[in-house]
Amino acid sequence: MNIPIDIIEFIMIGWLRQMKKYVIELSSSEREFLNGIVSKGKSTAHKIQHAQVLLKADESDEGVAWPDEQIANTLDVNVRTVEDRKSTRLNSSHTDI
Repeated sequence: MNIPIDIIEFIMIGWLRQMKKYVIELSSSEREFLNGIVSKGKSTAHKIQHAQVLLKADESDEGVAWPDEQIANTLDVNVRTVEDRKSTRLNSSHTDI
């Protein structure tokens, strides 16, 4: 049986979305706060990287919703680091970054 590649890709994308461990949806105020951290550049490297991860992972209507692998490649970190940053966000308030 030959299944067209576009159907296979569609199924795989849906499956991968269901497998996401952490879903980030930022509010406007959270996004503004994180953009401030990144643009000022006066925070520690750890805080700036954390803010960058959350902004790239944001799946709200205004977010870019990059996959973890793309975030990791862009920021030159491990995928596990991206997952850790996302899980930290879900377990704390945005001021704890």
